[in-house]
Amino acid sequence: MFDGSQLDIHLSEQLTQTMRLQQFISTRNTPIFIMGFPEINRVKERVSKISKGLDKLEILRFWVNNFNEIRIEGPAHLKTNLGL
Repeated sequence: MFDGSQLDIHLSEQLTQTMRLQQFISTRNTPIFIMGFPEINRVKERVSKISKGLDKLEILRFWVNNFNEIRIEGPAHLKTNLGL
């Protein structure tokens, strides 16, 4: 696993790529943007510090645990659009 500074770099890069997609995607459908993470406490702590901003950007967070179960965080209307 990465150390703290590497986690921040990878999280920043992932967020930047997601925001680029939001800006340049062209479709008739309403896209839903998702960032996926392993459910690890150090990652969860870092993401929790920007979760309100991710909600404003309408980005869902998918957390995958060791049993390949997925927990979803983010704006309720986006989860509803996914049928969750």
